[in-house]
Amino acid sequence: MLEALPPWLIVAIGGGVGAVTRYGAVEIGTTLWKLPGWVCIFGINVIGSLIAGIVLGLGGGDTVVGWIVVTGFLGGLTTFSTWAVDTVLLAQSHRRGQATFNALGTLATTIIGAWVGFLLVGGDVALLLATAGSGGSS
Repeated sequence: MLEALPPWLIVAIGGGVGAVTRYGAVEIGTTLWKLPGWVCIFGINVIGSLIAGIVLGLGGGDTVVGWIVVTGFLGGLTTFSTWAVDTVLLAQSHRRGQATFNALGTLATTIIGAWVGFLLVGGDVALLLATAGSGGSS
């Protein structure tokens, strides 16, 4: 059924669901668990990267599954802009240690998360390295 839809619509559907999921996860994290919002975003970005690595490792990158899950859902779930703004706000409020941890920790753990996800499902490391060097296209 999804194959009949234009790719932009598939991505839009996944992105909408991902954004609503992120909103809900942050609401639960901040109200129920009393976590700072930036900690929720940190966790969401790491989990999203792990899932993206799994999908890529299973060969679902440039497929309908990849469009809806990685580009759409995970694109809406994870957030670069909120991470950047959270880091700036932490630094401006003189919480520079938290800002540094958020900035560097997010970069490190999201990359590691994607790599681990890829390897967990037996992804072809040679293919991963080749597509990384070509800007993601094979």
